[in-house]
Amino acid sequence: MAGKTTAKTSSRSSDRKKPPSRGATAGGHGPGGGGDDGQPGPTAAPRDPQRLLDLFAAAFGPVLSSDRFPALLQDIKRALFRRDFAAAFADEAGLAAYAARWSPTRALCYAAVLLGLRARLEQMLDDDLDAAPLAAGGGGKGDRRRRLRVLSVGGCAAEQVAVAA
Repeated sequence: MAGKTTAKTSSRSSDRKKPPSRGATAGGHGPGGGGDDGQPGPTAAPRDPQRLLDLFAAAFGPVLSSDRFPALLQDIKRALFRRDFAAAFADEAGLAAYAARWSPTRALCYAAVLLGLRARLEQMLDDDLDAAPLAAGGGGKGDRRRRLRVLSVGGCAAEQVAVAA
């Protein structure tokens, strides 16, 4: 038995944590809900993730169905592995293939993060609304505008779609 090791595993069910049920989060709150302390809760899935995926499928249908798509992805991965960003994104076909392959899942992740921050973002909007001047010609609080400014760090398709969701 030299050179062979075995790992002990515990068969007690109390050693393993059960994953949260679908629709609930690890903190026990509903999807996307934060705690009563105003802190964002665990992220939740977007309400209609298929809608986001369908948007990318429609926008990149020809790219996704192209015979060149797998080869383009391999070229991009190879260039990114070499950290040759200029080669990875040198042409429109490569950019489209990159966006078609990686943006849909990133958009879902970004949307989930924004949903997890929803309560905080709403609070920020309400705080800004209280401090905002009245709209031109307006006379009441109802004339104030709610506006959330967004800084897109990468400005990629995934971020834009997630914000719109």
